[in-house]
Amino acid sequence: MIPRYLISIRNIPWTVSHSQLEGYFSKFGSVRTAKVIFDKYGISTGYGFVEFYDKVVATSVLNKDHVLDNGKLSIINGLQYLHEDPVKEFVEQHILDADTNWK
Repeated sequence: MIPRYLISIRNIPWTVSHSQLEGYFSKFGSVRTAKVIFDKYGISTGYGFVEFYDKVVATSVLNKDHVLDNGKLSIINGLQYLHEDPVKEFVEQHILDADTNWK
């Protein structure tokens, strides 16, 4: 199994896209995936994930404060907030299926 260096992000401004999230975090190191979760109406849930290739980069990101589009992000290690339906659905479809190439 491929090691997963994931961070969970809260408070993502509703204006931020997948590519903007990836662009922001790629400043710290190589990003494998970056996804903002949208509800069934296409509205941002304010939650997302970033997966890094390198554990050192992920750890470094966790130890910093982050502001994107004037919003302070809340970042924690790993898969969190799985109790929320849009998050659980997204994780089951995209994160937990390691064979899916969805970048």
